[in-house]
Amino acid sequence: MYELNYLVKRNIKLFFKDKRRVFTMFFSPLVTVLIFILFAKYLFTAGTTGAPEEIQNQIGAGSLMVGVLSMTTLTNAISLSVLIVSDNERKVLNDLSITPVRSSSIRMSYLIVNILINIAISTLIFILMLMYVAATKGFQKVEISYGWSGWDLEPLLDAPRTFAILGVVILSAIMNSAFFAFVFSYVKSSSAFSALVGALSSVSGFFIGAFVPIDRLPKGIAQASSLLPGAQITQALKYITFNNATFSSNEFASFHNIYFVGEGNMPIWGSIVYVIAFLALTLLISSVVRFNRKRK
Repeated sequence: MYELNYLVKRNIKLFFKDKRRVFTMFFSPLVTVLIFILFAKYLFTAGTTGAPEEIQNQIGAGSLMVGVLSMTTLTNAISLSVLIVSDNERKVLNDLSITPVRSSSIRMSYLIVNILINIAISTLIFILMLMYVAATKGFQKVEISYGWSGWDLEPLLDAPRTFAILGVVILSAIMNSAFFAFVFSYVKSSSAFSALVGALSSVSGFFIGAFVPIDRLPKGIAQASSLLPGAQITQALKYITFNNATFSSNEFASFHNIYFVGEGNMPIWGSIVYVIAFLALTLLISSVVRFNRKRK
């Protein structure tokens, strides 16, 4: 345990030692938020032109929050993997492997740091998104006058659903960190890492449904994308966010349904269990593969 604590502290110090890296890690999600607000909000409200402005605001704010959170937990996990790639490139892992420190402790230290920083940054972004939702009156009941009729639009979020969203965000951070820390532990070049980061960052948002709902993609792509745990995270966040919406209709069915391999009625608990199972499988494979490599 002492060895693991020492390595975790070492990796945290290394992360904060590079001021440019720290600035990029904390600033990048803010840029993502700004881009979503300026450009992506139109994508979320494009199909609601006939709805009252208050409903469009709720859909825009909720979808914006869901997209930003699902992307932030994923891109953070990818970017934080630079620590293990950097040590791989500088042969630090080779030096550590000849010490009495167990290989499992070395690998676990990178994972723990990835998870801790990912959760911290994602929680900060979540707080900023809650402030944006509050600015659009997403926490209060709004009276709508539409033609000759009128009704009360329920709040987009309340305390229970806010904490439920935070729980899913933490689960997403842990899952993404576990997966990408394992994948990038076998990358030994910063140039290769940069290329992979660029490729993943540019396309991942579409495949996990952060930009466009999964069920609006071509059928084959939608079925394949729905198998990604990140896509299930996005849909779970969207389900919780809009679960209390008073504008339920076929037009907004994607807000209340979770799509999985051709089916649009997967329960939210099934989506969460799927993500947890993927996380458990990732950790199991990671431990087994590394144990076999150690024995060799």
